[in-house]
Amino acid sequence: MGIFKRFYTTAVALMLAACGHAPVGTAADIGGGSNLIVFYTPETGKAALLRAARDYGVEVVYEYKNFNGIAVRVPQGVSPSEAAAYFRNTDGVLAVNPDGMAVLH
Repeated sequence: MGIFKRFYTTAVALMLAACGHAPVGTAADIGGGSNLIVFYTPETGKAALLRAARDYGVEVVYEYKNFNGIAVRVPQGVSPSEAAAYFRNTDGVLAVNPDGMAVLH
């Protein structure tokens, strides 16, 4: 019975430890905070946005398939807020958001 009790106690302790609150990272903690998600209108399409990204010198990290958006990596020497302002002034852009992790409770 002692082995079962020890096993049970250890199992419960491990389960409780797994339920602990994990610290939430910020965009700066995840990937350096230099990625932006740029949403565009389906009517305009992404061609002009991809051209603007190339002209601005950002790397297109991902082109989303399930919604109209791309992820771009802002180069060193350019602040994410400057890059966001540039993309907000691009035709067809709906929104520009910093990339990050959303934690649902």
